[in-house]
Amino acid sequence: MQILRKMVNVLPPRLSELPIGVKHYLFNRKEIKAMLREVSFYEKKYNDEHPETNLQTKRFFNNLRKYCLFFDRAGADSFLKSYFSYGDLHLLKKSSCGELSSDSVILICCVYNDARRIKKVYEHHKTIGVSHFVFVDNMSDDGTTQWLLSQDVDVYQTDEKYSAGAKAAWVRKIQDIYGYDRWYLIVDSDELFSYVGMEDNSIENLIQKAAQNNCFRVRSLLLDMYPEHDIYKESPEKDFLSEYRFFDCDSYYYARDCRGEMLRGGPRARVFDYPKGYDNPLTKYPLVYFSKEDIWGDHTPVPFKKNFGCPLISVLRHYKFMDGDLQKYERIAEKGNYYGNSVEYKAYVKRGVGVSFFFSGSKEYQNSYSLNELMLLAKNANTYGWG
Repeated sequence: MQILRKMVNVLPPRLSELPIGVKHYLFNRKEIKAMLREVSFYEKKYNDEHPETNLQTKRFFNNLRKYCLFFDRAGADSFLKSYFSYGDLHLLKKSSCGELSSDSVILICCVYNDARRIKKVYEHHKTIGVSHFVFVDNMSDDGTTQWLLSQDVDVYQTDEKYSAGAKAAWVRKIQDIYGYDRWYLIVDSDELFSYVGMEDNSIENLIQKAAQNNCFRVRSLLLDMYPEHDIYKESPEKDFLSEYRFFDCDSYYYARDCRGEMLRGGPRARVFDYPKGYDNPLTKYPLVYFSKEDIWGDHTPVPFKKNFGCPLISVLRHYKFMDGDLQKYERIAEKGNYYGNSVEYKAYVKRGVGVSFFFSGSKEYQNSYSLNELMLLAKNANTYGWG
């Protein structure tokens, strides 16, 4: 695995797809062949129903084949089932924002039972200039649904069983509704999209800067935030943003693969005992100008070639290890419905309670300019941000 990773770091991106693709196919040949047959079936069915099929549609199905090959163990089969067979999302509420302009960024967030954090997602992204929010609720029963319905947002609901592939299909269905050739910001309920200078410069300004520099997929570091004390413990009287205000600035490292310019490491790699060969990717492309041919993936959208040449100009402040989360991860580990049979979550469960990320190198987040402590981000601030 390490030899293969070094190889793809050296090869040009498009060439490095070949050895990784071959590896996936050889290790999971039966399942991949079955998925590719499904894609051909759906493509023929679509072409029969739409004789005027254009080049973008053809590219979509070709990209879907690549998605099946590279996301074979990250829910590609669930994507096919959800997108082509399961049915439409159920609209619960439409916002009063009126007609969307083609320049408006649309935030998409899929959520299940996260009332506390989803409020911060809404408040934070509204503050940086997002005006249109679309939430997909996966049958929450903790008050999340009721809170969303009380806000000026679009709310859809699905009772489909969660998986990474199903979530990617939900995102695709939302994009089918709201259209392509426009900007989308796709975040999880524990992520806050952040960039240097965001207090004084809106996300639309950031998009304009990125587009001027021919950057149509904005790359982000998944920046784990943590407290001074043990994770999974909170002070009920405190706002968790003020409590979980520390982050690593020098434990991340560059590890490009054929799917994008990735970063790995961070506090999780410092603290948790991952299985040999596993090292979770900590790069996402949350802010993307989507075309109809594109397919959203949790860390790397397809086609992969568009993920290269995108400077790191943002982070997703990540609030993943809070009160009650360990119990949630125990359920995820048991169900095995995340990547690699939930291998990452099994490492969390194995370590249990009494875990602290805080160390002598921890940096404190006070405002967006604190992100300049991340040198791999700061070097791009003057070009794309306001650093």
